[in-house]
Amino acid sequence: MYEELAKGEVGLIVTGYANIVEEEKPNAGMMGIYNDSFIEEYKKLTELVHQYDSKIVMQIAYGGTKTTYNVGERVIFAPSD
Repeated sequence: MYEELAKGEVGLIVTGYANIVEEEKPNAGMMGIYNDSFIEEYKKLTELVHQYDSKIVMQIAYGGTKTTYNVGERVIFAPSD
């Protein structure tokens, strides 16, 4: 999909949002970027898109309380204490 967008001369591709906490996925099958194991594959994706002179940016997201119905079972991260 991203290669097709780049081939079509899209100037900036924004990926679907990627979760930043492994245990919390608001949507099944979504992208992730919660540890360094993803770096090499995302480098390949970036290089592929750059071959067609397009740019790509990853939208990162944290689902917070939307990831589970029982907040007590998860650590919820926030921008402040």
